[in-house]
Amino acid sequence: MTSFDTDVLIIGGGPVGMTLACELARHGGRFRIVDKKSGPVTYSQAILVQVRTQEILDAMGIVSGWKRNGYPLEEVSVHAGDKHLGHVRLAGLDSPHDTPLVVGQNVTESLLLEQLTRVGATVERPAEATEIEVDDEGARVTIRHADGREERVAARYVVGCEG
Repeated sequence: MTSFDTDVLIIGGGPVGMTLACELARHGGRFRIVDKKSGPVTYSQAILVQVRTQEILDAMGIVSGWKRNGYPLEEVSVHAGDKHLGHVRLAGLDSPHDTPLVVGQNVTESLLLEQLTRVGATVERPAEATEIEVDDEGARVTIRHADGREERVAARYVVGCEG
């Protein structure tokens, strides 16, 4: 039987990886999260938080930061040159969160980092997964740290969240 360093190794410390880490922490899961970037994004690579995502953030107890920092997207107008093709009304959806929110990815990452800090977790940066070996029992992952040190981590599961 294999001895595991962690139950879940999350590769990628963007919004998806950090959301998974927050959920694992909320449910008592053992995890590590690594990201090859030196820090969170400082500009937005994504700007929309969908209604279903807000519902999940609400279940996690952390949606208020997005509500405070976001702008409701109530409708979208579609144009082709000077011609107006139509619009789609997004407000009034059947949810406690009735519109998508315009929130920069940099804000989302900052809010998720705050939550990880509250639960005593961090994103290990920069740390890159360079090799993964998988068998029926789990995985062994080689991680290269910024100082050049390499580490082998045994995990029951590996989740790739690098976009």
